[in-house]
Amino acid sequence: MQWLDYSRIFAVFAVVVLHVSAFNFKASGVIGDTVWWTSNVFDSLARWCVPVLIMVSGALLLDPKKKESVANFYKKRASRILIPLLFWTIIFIFLKVSVSILSNRNVEISTIVNSIIIGNPYHHMWFLYMIFGMYLFVPFFRLLVSNAPKKSIFLFICLLFSFSMSRCVYNYIYLGTLQPQLFISIFVDYTPYLFLGYFITVSTNKYRTFTLLAIILATAVATMLGYYYFTKAESAYIGRYFYSYLGITVVPMSISIFLLMKRFRFRFLSEKLTRELSLMTLGIYIVHPLFIRLISYLNFLDNMRGSLLYIPIVSLVIFIISLIVTYFIRSIPILRRIV
Repeated sequence: MQWLDYSRIFAVFAVVVLHVSAFNFKASGVIGDTVWWTSNVFDSLARWCVPVLIMVSGALLLDPKKKESVANFYKKRASRILIPLLFWTIIFIFLKVSVSILSNRNVEISTIVNSIIIGNPYHHMWFLYMIFGMYLFVPFFRLLVSNAPKKSIFLFICLLFSFSMSRCVYNYIYLGTLQPQLFISIFVDYTPYLFLGYFITVSTNKYRTFTLLAIILATAVATMLGYYYFTKAESAYIGRYFYSYLGITVVPMSISIFLLMKRFRFRFLSEKLTRELSLMTLGIYIVHPLFIRLISYLNFLDNMRGSLLYIPIVSLVIFIISLIVTYFIRSIPILRRIV
């Protein structure tokens, strides 16, 4: 389905926007200045990216019509996820160690090992560790979907969201800290998005485009204001609840975006080219932080940081560079599997 390919491409571009926005926050002087608000606006608008990527996986992987053994499923996904995960974990750890040495900071082996245990050798790599854990259970999730009526699946999704969203509130608001998890269990909180992706794909319910756009706009504004208010009144960590992928504003935003993408009818590119771009999104996701760091060192368009054009322009440049690099890596047979 071409709309799923578009969803994946747009979601990965939104990931780039998200990370450029996060980097831009560091250039702000105080909470509420122009640079801070520019970063907050685009960060809030892009928060749907990871949930939509997970929903795309659910739509593609939980289809009961796909007949393959558990062994074959694992074999295919090991090639697609495990090889890039191992290769880029080494690369990004090497990068962090090199930066620490050049900055005259101590490098502790225990810190490196711990970052791997919690699935966070670099800030974006957690997603690959999460997907790896989720894929281990997908063959069994598929059996559940194939044997359950739609109403039961919907109820199951609601229960999963109630638990995951409650845990998110507990961690951010009550504890005021996010408890680190063993990398193999990170996926648990995001499982409702996986099932929801499949459920929305097979659902015949119709939703008005205007209604979906209104929900997206309202939840994006609520995310911006919620993050600002709680960061100002409480702490930056409590404010980040509104940036959480399981936060009360991000969940409906993400669902509405996915539903809107399902209604997407305009085709920018041919089906073949769209598919090729979709296949390169993993590589773009993996390598783009390297170019965010490079552009920051080059002070690219620094004089525009407070402008609403800065983040879209820089994000587009990084996306295109990452796409080109991924294309060339994929063109080399021995390296193809790392992206």
